[in-house]
Amino acid sequence: IMSHIKVDPFITGEDLCLEHQVKIYDWLKEKTQEDPIVINGNELRKNPRSVLIETCKQLDLSYTDEMLSWPAGPKPIDGVWASA
Repeated sequence: IMSHIKVDPFITGEDLCLEHQVKIYDWLKEKTQEDPIVINGNELRKNPRSVLIETCKQLDLSYTDEMLSWPAGPKPIDGVWASA
């Protein structure tokens, strides 16, 4: 949420669709009968390798160290976040 506040200091929970995100989580859980994967951003920042390895296991994906880095600088797909 802090990254959103840096872009728009007047942003609200409604703007972030937090209630809608909970509804999506509940819907997914009901449909799949499994807990949807939720990644804690603070944990990802502190232990990116561990979090990515665990997430890949949960998704039955192969982990590679290439997931930990990418070229610096804004990219066209960044949208508003490129200027944050």
